[in-house]
Amino acid sequence: MFNTEDDSTPSLSLENHSSGLASSLTPTDLAGNTLATALDLGIIETPQMLQDSVGENDLHDYYHFQLIAPTNLEVLLYGLESDADLRLIQDLDNNEEVEYDEILGSSYYTGSNPDEVNQILEAGSYYIHVDQCIGDTDYDLLINPAPIPLQPDVGGNSLATAHNASLDTAPIITDSVSAVDLEDYYRFDLTGTHRVTSLVYGLSSNVNVDLIQDINNNGIVDPGETLATADNYGSIPEELREALTTGTYYVRVYPEELNSTDYSLNLSATPILDGAGNSLETAHNLIGLHGLQTASDFISIEDLEDYYRFNLPETREFSLALLGLEADAEVELIKDMNVNGIVDPGEVIAGSYSMGNLPESIQITNLAAGTYYVRVAQFSGNTEYTLNLLPDIYSFEWGYGGVDAASAVARGLGLPSAFPEVPPVDKTAWGVEWVNAPEVWAQGYTGENITVAVVDTGVDYTHPDLANNIWINPGEIADNGIDDDDNGYIDDIRGWNFSDSNNDPMDLNAHGTHVAGTIAAINNDSAVTGIAPDATIMPVQVFGAGDYETSDAIANGVRYAVDNGADVINLSLGSTSPDEIVEEALQYAHEQGVVVAMAAGNDSSSEPDFPARYACDFGIAVGAIEITNGLAEFSNESGILLDYVVAPGVEIYSTTPGNQHAFLNGTSMATPHVAGIAALMLSANPNLTPTQVEDILVQTADSHRIIG
Repeated sequence: MFNTEDDSTPSLSLENHSSGLASSLTPTDLAGNTLATALDLGIIETPQMLQDSVGENDLHDYYHFQLIAPTNLEVLLYGLESDADLRLIQDLDNNEEVEYDEILGSSYYTGSNPDEVNQILEAGSYYIHVDQCIGDTDYDLLINPAPIPLQPDVGGNSLATAHNASLDTAPIITDSVSAVDLEDYYRFDLTGTHRVTSLVYGLSSNVNVDLIQDINNNGIVDPGETLATADNYGSIPEELREALTTGTYYVRVYPEELNSTDYSLNLSATPILDGAGNSLETAHNLIGLHGLQTASDFISIEDLEDYYRFNLPETREFSLALLGLEADAEVELIKDMNVNGIVDPGEVIAGSYSMGNLPESIQITNLAAGTYYVRVAQFSGNTEYTLNLLPDIYSFEWGYGGVDAASAVARGLGLPSAFPEVPPVDKTAWGVEWVNAPEVWAQGYTGENITVAVVDTGVDYTHPDLANNIWINPGEIADNGIDDDDNGYIDDIRGWNFSDSNNDPMDLNAHGTHVAGTIAAINNDSAVTGIAPDATIMPVQVFGAGDYETSDAIANGVRYAVDNGADVINLSLGSTSPDEIVEEALQYAHEQGVVVAMAAGNDSSSEPDFPARYACDFGIAVGAIEITNGLAEFSNESGILLDYVVAPGVEIYSTTPGNQHAFLNGTSMATPHVAGIAALMLSANPNLTPTQVEDILVQTADSHRIIG
């Protein structure tokens, strides 16, 4: 569970049913009255029309039939004189009793109105139930099957018969899986280390995808030979991206719950080059360590160690982090005191040996001047990694320090220094002044043409300080009951409510409205002005009136914001547990060019909550400071080296529902300061990527403003 981060197939028309169809009129009550006595129609492959009746003395008619292939089935009950109902049933447990979960489809139109059921069915055994409701009536029953054509079977059905896919051409293979073709296998060979992507898309139902290495070479998938699995919901594409070494591998595609679907499989491989040396003597030279140094590479059973060399010109605080791990790796800081190119005992100054794919980090308060080496070593599995080395300016309490709008926007424009100071602006909260937003406004940058999605408890879109800045969906016509822009949401004029599954993201809590005001309350006569007062707010409600919601709602809210044009997303929410669904949504946002600001959490913990902890890979984490420039007592610390900054989060005055304003505390209140600054940066330079925005925010943050 997540909580907010503050302390407080086409059908036949009826006209077509009476013409061009083979019909066989049956005497009244030829149908059986139970599942066990159902009239057996045998295998249904062409349209069938039957006639019978139900009434006070014949309440139920049952028909049994079989399908030998996936079929789009339409069943129509018509020609009624009084009310009867229609059900489509599959007796899954073969006990000849109808249980609730065995009713596949039903129709209960009143009076003499026709009843109709449309269902896509797998090959199998099924029943039709005609049920008397009121009065006696004859009826016509049309059973209209339309077999679903599937792609020819390209993939082999076992490891031994797997289709050979050459990665040299990045092939796109089209195939299908179904109840009669449960598994498709594809084989590919690698020489050298590659990043391999397996993308399965064009789905109409749910499939899973496995990446397999037949280590025992016995043609059987033994335990431990499945390297990775993609298992998204429904028709969402399945993607696996893995770093693989020399060997033979297989991709397995199989349906979830025996559904049928066509699919396309795209396999591609990109070589991963070894840029780091494999010994002290061949270590990759990072030159002088005068600022953040970043290196990316790969370690595996074929490349066990990577070495990096750097010079420290003077005694400094030193921080190091190993991020983006997919398997277990270790990192050590070494000083070759004997200058013999060998790591002698005692020359390992510090090391980090966390388990699994957790990030590794080292921090030394006073590292003496000299020449040092970093060793990245494989412990188990293969993994790419990013190595960050940073002297002096990173704290495992407050990260890179206090965020600075004047410096960040200027740096985003390529200017050598921050915008000049301006006198304090009347009627702004202390946080607006603290982050130096007025200095940016003075240069003409106010967030215009930038959309910030507030994924939260909703937003009071009628609030006078916000109403003029609320996002309006340009592709949707209000209240016509049609999904005009074909985005999957009907009449989403001003966002969407994922908590109640409707188009009204009105805030019933106050949290989201308060966040929105800090970002983009307009500059009017009110006592509240947002960091980016001309930015647009997209309300995305993922929490109801309470403080808790599921990860599905949050992930769907993030994806909605991305797909509907948000430039920045504010996530003032968190959980102490990791969540793959939310993580994948954040990765999607990053890949689509959207900046995400995430609250660090209010647990007084040494590390951020999730999803803020994902800021080691994408997004930026935000902690809270007090007006006295100290880290707020409740704020979670940075803990490890990641994109983490702090902003005002205590006694923050902002908008609340019903044309009200209030003071609130929390990292939830700090985060919109950063989201607002990101909007200012993008309004000044729309070409900045999320990575560039995040890098500039941390590079321009000031650690000296924070009192430890």
